[in-house]
Amino acid sequence: MARNRPDDYDDRDYDDDRPARQTSGGGGSAVKIIAIIGGVLVALFVVCGGLIFGGCYLMHRSVQNMQSQMVGQLDKMQADNEKRMEAAKNSDKSLSKVAAEKFLAEVKAKRYDAAYQLTSQSYRKGTTRKEFQDYVTKHYDALIATSPMQEDFFAPDSGTTYVVTKKGRDAGAFVDVKLTMIKEGGGWKVDQINVGKD
Repeated sequence: MARNRPDDYDDRDYDDDRPARQTSGGGGSAVKIIAIIGGVLVALFVVCGGLIFGGCYLMHRSVQNMQSQMVGQLDKMQADNEKRMEAAKNSDKSLSKVAAEKFLAEVKAKRYDAAYQLTSQSYRKGTTRKEFQDYVTKHYDALIATSPMQEDFFAPDSGTTYVVTKKGRDAGAFVDVKLTMIKEGGGWKVDQINVGKD
């Protein structure tokens, strides 16, 4: 006997008893999603790698530029320093010290005539050749001491009078040796010689 079905029967009410149908597009969607994610990851990797490479390249260029600028500045500073040293070497102050050292070298070699000629006209007017020799002989040890000559640090580079000093020993005591140098006749001459206790 046939079952009566109500008029409101719907075949869909009984679909739960039937096995589910597989759709052919389900697996393809997962592959598409994985492919999209993989593509995005590759794109991000390429973009980030490019940014890192670009940043490293720019940093490398910046370091090279800074290094070349620093080398240029150091070269300029060295050239300026050499000019200053050359100017200082030929300054009145330095030349007066060189003349004082030459005078003391003549005294050390006991060439008293040559040393006397390195004194100023004013000095020679007030001191005879014999008085000069007596004085430098008396203070010979102090005058030839190996201590370096010192110029006045605060004196200007250009001038006509300088005092150069050194330390020495005279009669067992430490003394100061002072030579007053003056510019005369285009050169430097010893105008005063003082040996005394410090």
